[in-house]
Amino acid sequence: MTLFRKNLPESTIELPATKLGGIDYELEAHIAESCMATVLMEPLLRYNAISASIMIGFVLSYADSRRPTVAVLYRCYQAQIALHNQVHSKDEPLPLLSKYIFRASIDRMDPAFVLAARYGSAAANKYYLRRLHGDYRRRAATARAAEISPKAI
Repeated sequence: MTLFRKNLPESTIELPATKLGGIDYELEAHIAESCMATVLMEPLLRYNAISASIMIGFVLSYADSRRPTVAVLYRCYQAQIALHNQVHSKDEPLPLLSKYIFRASIDRMDPAFVLAARYGSAAANKYYLRRLHGDYRRRAATARAAEISPKAI
């Protein structure tokens, strides 16, 4: 064991808690969040960019382990826009995007990303394995029915 440790560079001997097996999970989470923000921002390009970017920050906050509701996040978004308009009163006020657009942005997020962030990766894996197993059983039953049908006729 000591021979093995001598051959390793010093930086790999003690890995931080977020780095296991050479994978930086904190970096992976930031990349996933950045990709999700890019996907969410594309349909909002026709609206005010500053208001949309503030909204996207609150939409991404929906994927949090504290499980905030849509109503709470939308009220926080409204308060942030009001604060911005109050601070920058000389400029043109930022428009407030509707709750419908806010909810549609939340619905556009990847369900696996949201489920893993809100309930943990174990719950997400369990949910998707259950769905995968159910799909397999349905396909198998359909295949059996297709096999039985020609024989019955």
